Amino acid sequence: MKRLILVLSIVSVVWACDRKGSSPIPSSPSPAPPQPAPPAELLPIYGYVDDTAFRPIAGVSVQIIDGPQAGTMTTSDAGGRFSYDGTFASPVTLRASKDGYTTATRTTLRLTDGHAYAGFALASVTPPVAVAGSYTLTISADTACTALPEDVRTRIYRAVVVANPYSSTPGTSFNGTVAGGKFAPSANIFFVGVFGDYVNTSTMGEGPSIVEQVGPNRYVAFTGEAGLSVGPAGASTISAPFKGTIEYCELKSAIGQYYDCSPSLAAVREECTSNNGQLTMTRQ
Repeated sequence: MKRLILVLSIVSVVWACDRKGSSPIPSSPSPAPPQPAPPAELLPIYGYVDDTAFRPIAGVSVQIIDGPQAGTMTTSDAGGRFSYDGTFASPVTLRASKDGYTTATRTTLRLTDGHAYAGFALASVTPPVAVAGSYTLTISADTACTALPEDVRTRIYRAVVVANPYSSTPGTSFNGTVAGGKFAPSANIFFVGVFGDYVNTSTMGEGPSIVEQVGPNRYVAFTGEAGLSVGPAGASTISAPFKGTIEYCELKSAIGQYYDCSPSLAAVREECTSNNGQLTMTRQ
């Protein structure tokens, strides 16, 4: 009996100590009230559909697939442009599709001009030919471009073509760089797009993407593209008419941060726009 009383006394003391030293169990915080989603903007929508070789595609069905206007559809015109009549809740997701092309979806972006925009680059259902590698790149002016100095009518460069790491369609988008000369700042690049066996090489960015310095304050700039079908096996030499503008410029003073041959800066400026130049890439 004494042992039982002792045990009960010890248990009572321990329980009392535990109760005295314990902290109150905190209550769960009240969940924050849900915040209402910001209202969707009502904006007009437009955009463009090109293939992965930079060519506009007509007749592409572009459909809104979410939001209150889901199911609304339009079609791209001969220039690849599409738009919808009226205004739509934005952002929305669009789907572009056409037979012979892969289907793609894009979410619209709000532009500063008050429009919602989406751009598509559709690939061929046929696998693209391989173009990555090292090349000799030659660009020649049309023989009719006699206003250009003789030494800029044909230029030859070493070139390397690598896959664009940001492309959503592997094997269709490539970046190129040229070497073997002195170039204006950030102006020794070009772009290659592949659609099945069609390969298009472009020197068009926000301006000419290849600008070579050929002498003191003397420059030649290329803005154009050249494309052709090379066959399913590809080709070691890709040669096509260069369609665009070749510009020769003598600046009044040293070049600035970017190439600019505007009248206020140029002592001499000659250009030739033609569809009969030539661009050749020969694999090394």
